[in-house]
Amino acid sequence: MAGRDIFLVFVSGKPDHEADYARWFCGEHKADMARLPGVLSVHAGQLSALDSLASPAQLCAIYETPDCAGLLQTIAASKGTAALPVSDLQGAMVWRVLECDQADGELTDAPVVIGLFEGEPGAAGATADLLADLPVKAKRITRIGAAQPARGREYPSILLLALQSGADPAAVAETLAGRAGTAAARFLLATPVSAQ
Repeated sequence: MAGRDIFLVFVSGKPDHEADYARWFCGEHKADMARLPGVLSVHAGQLSALDSLASPAQLCAIYETPDCAGLLQTIAASKGTAALPVSDLQGAMVWRVLECDQADGELTDAPVVIGLFEGEPGAAGATADLLADLPVKAKRITRIGAAQPARGREYPSILLLALQSGADPAAVAETLAGRAGTAAARFLLATPVSAQ
């Protein structure tokens, strides 16, 4: 699993078109992205907040690739073509380029808790302690990548945790928040459409 980058996308449909856009994004668009050269896996689904703040978007996609800079070039060259059609129902979108420090298991077809940290969560190098005994079947421990343009306030440390079947996402987020120490954090949940 070494050598993976992640292209993380938060997006919503235009007002009054959210359901139609969600069907396209989690169906046709997900399949088109999966066929692009350099895409190793795709996780797409509904996005919700696990904390008291509003969700930043309606939908989330997690694209894994060995080379995010190369994938961004492929997307730019393919966008609007038969290989990667676009939707005029798309609303606001925010994306991040992440570099994996640790990766194991597959994120596909599982709810994914997304932990966004303003600093290093827990004690330095203690990520194993942070994740100990959590019902996680796959993880990506990431940071903002070099290919990411500056966008103001960032969460430089990001955890992507695919949950085991039956796990309580809110309980996982609460445990992580308690273990993270002083690192300010947000917790989101990306639920694949097939799991809803």
